[in-house]
Amino acid sequence: MALDLEDQAVKGKVEHLCQHDAESLIWVFTWVSFRYEYDGLWSNGRPLNVRLRWMRRDVTIKKISFLTAARHKLEPSPSHGSNWPIVESTLDMVSLHYAA
Repeated sequence: MALDLEDQAVKGKVEHLCQHDAESLIWVFTWVSFRYEYDGLWSNGRPLNVRLRWMRRDVTIKKISFLTAARHKLEPSPSHGSNWPIVESTLDMVSLHYAA
């Protein structure tokens, strides 16, 4: 989910925009890159589950941490290594959007 929507959308306080869908897709690509290996779950650590706990309520703070520092310390699964430069470049754009 887009960072703009994390807390406020549930309360109906944010207008849903196309940019929210695009950002959500970027987060899905990120999730897949770190969670899946070839045809199933990556059993070797699964960084987003173990280190960042993206399945909790405070996910906005975790995503901001990921955008600013954590993503540079983690490696995607081997099967998604070739996709990672593309995902990372889109995450750079998300980071710039929220820094503005």
